[in-house]
Amino acid sequence: MDDETQYDISMQESSFNPISPAVKRKRNLSLAVITSVISKIANTAVQVLAMPIALHVLGVARFGVYTSLAAAIGWLGLSSIGIGPGLTRKIAEAAAKEDYELEKRLVSSSFFFMLSIILPIVCLSYIFVWLGDPLLIFGQKYLPYLHEIRLGLSGLLFFFFLRMLLTIGEASQMGYQEQYVINSFGAAGNFLCLFSLLFITRYFPTILGIIIAVYGITTFARLCNFLVLIFKTRPYLIPTLKLYNKSLLKGVIGTGIAYSLVQLSLILSYDLNIIVAGRIIGPSASARLGVLIQAVTLGMGMVAMITQPLWPALADAATRKEKKWIANAYHKAMKTIMLYAIAVGLIIGLGGKYLVLFWYGPKVVPSFWLHFFIGIDFLLEVWFHLHFIFLMGLGNIKKVSILIFTKSVVTLPVSVICITYFGLPGAAFSLVITMLLIVTFTVYHEFKLELNKLELKTIE
Repeated sequence: MDDETQYDISMQESSFNPISPAVKRKRNLSLAVITSVISKIANTAVQVLAMPIALHVLGVARFGVYTSLAAAIGWLGLSSIGIGPGLTRKIAEAAAKEDYELEKRLVSSSFFFMLSIILPIVCLSYIFVWLGDPLLIFGQKYLPYLHEIRLGLSGLLFFFFLRMLLTIGEASQMGYQEQYVINSFGAAGNFLCLFSLLFITRYFPTILGIIIAVYGITTFARLCNFLVLIFKTRPYLIPTLKLYNKSLLKGVIGTGIAYSLVQLSLILSYDLNIIVAGRIIGPSASARLGVLIQAVTLGMGMVAMITQPLWPALADAATRKEKKWIANAYHKAMKTIMLYAIAVGLIIGLGGKYLVLFWYGPKVVPSFWLHFFIGIDFLLEVWFHLHFIFLMGLGNIKKVSILIFTKSVVTLPVSVICITYFGLPGAAFSLVITMLLIVTFTVYHEFKLELNKLELKTIE
């Protein structure tokens, strides 16, 4: 008896003990949050304990090079056209309808579409790195580190290629509301990453070594998760070219393009700011700004513990038109997460200097206005993120995606001007002022409009 037949039998047996969609959502959300906490503890340990050691070993300038490389490689993530979120929503809808044939075709179509895009881009990038001039991106101030830049980018490109393919499996798991499985493997990867970082900083203290420790180990954990998914848990999802269906990708890519605009806005707002600061001021500025943005990323990671498993559940509820469940989830999320955002925003905004001093030491301590505006930015980012997640669940993020992209396009020249005339704090100020003027109040209005479109269906 093959794996697929066994899976079909298990599905039939489970039908004798049906679980209501609401109960299943609550159970999976609880598991997701618990495993997210464990994974986040491990990830925080990496950032809080090991990365300052890397700063000490590499020095401020070379650590700034590492930060710039990580920021630069983020641009390539846009090449996926955000196919993961679109696939998650489609899988959630197919799972709600118990359409297993559609699930198979969605995964295979998405996998080979992703491969067709990522493979040539990575190959061309390798050509640019080794035959071209990477300093066109980073500037001549990075010339002493050219060879390390090439080695570092080569490692990042390899892990990027694997990660992009692995997102297909993870997006499918999220559609099944199995975020807790992803988190479990992620926690294992983060714990291994911590030990590998400590080993690398002692015996192989180079930029490439740090990249292997941080990206290589976590990528390996994600690969293990993918292999378990397609060979054990759901073998019918093994990608096969004969199941490729171009017409299915239209709905997946439609959501994906809108999501990619949001990803692009983050790159324009954060990663490009790091690169611009490095070009105008120097690698040390990239290091200082990168440290604070890393603090924001850690803070947002805590938010993602709830929102990542929440939005597939929202998609499931929206498919079933359960407006009351969505409204209750929104009020609970706003009460808990925004209180957390205010607390973290105050810590970064008012005590950022002491936070960085304790975390990294005196070499990259920011000025007051730099961490003050970053603290405000964190609060605004959480507000936007929450409403964006709910709009994703409701299936309409196009208008908000265009809005946040417009905000980021405006932020770029504002940031360049502010950095030039006011120094590094100008980068943080540009993030705050554009978010307030363009995005903050609009996302709430859009969410209310979408929620009111749903018909009320009482959850029994």
